[in-house]
This record gives sequence, C-alpha cells and structure tokens, in this order.
Amino acid sequence: MLLTALKVLALAGACLNFALGLYMLISNRGPRLFNRRQPRRPRLLGAGLMLIGTGIVPMVSDSLLPDLPLGLAFALVVVSAGCLLSGSVLVALSAAEVSPPPP
Repeated sequence: MLLTALKVLALAGACLNFALGLYMLISNRGPRLFNRRQPRRPRLLGAGLMLIGTGIVPMVSDSLLPDLPLGLAFALVVVSAGCLLSGSVLVALSAAEVSPPPP
C-alpha cells in the first residue's frame, strides 16, 4: 500500500516536472516562483526537465506492471535511464556560463 502510494507520488512529481519544463520551453523564462534567480538558458532547462519527467514514467510503470515480458521491461529501463541521463546533462548545461558570440 505504501509502496503504491510512493509510486503514484513519483508519477505526480514527474507530471509536475514535465509541466514546468513545458512552460519554460514555451515562454523562455522561469516561473514567477523562481523570480529571485532566473535561469541563464530557460529553454535548455525546460527541455532537460521534460526529459527527466519523461524518464521517471517508464521506470515507475515498469514496477507497476509486473507481468511485462523481459525484453519490454529491459527496453523501458534503458529508455528511462537514457532520458534521465540526457535530461540531467541538459540541466547542467543550462546553468553553465554563456559565452558571447565571436566577433
């Protein structure tokens, strides 16, 4: 019971992460909640947040559906790990220093 509630909470967090990333991708600015420090590259951060939110869903759905074939379960874990890793790289790159364009 508790484990299922935690999985549902993880899915809700993933949806919130995806929605925040989509907002940042569309509007090219952070939400008003983050008004103190605006991200340097909000679209890159938004894309990273969307990938992280997308990567959580296959991981949780793999554990919620125990009767999946082994090949499909492995594919879900690989896709999830790829989304989480690439999303983390995009989030890290969005905080990196922006260099000016060459003259």
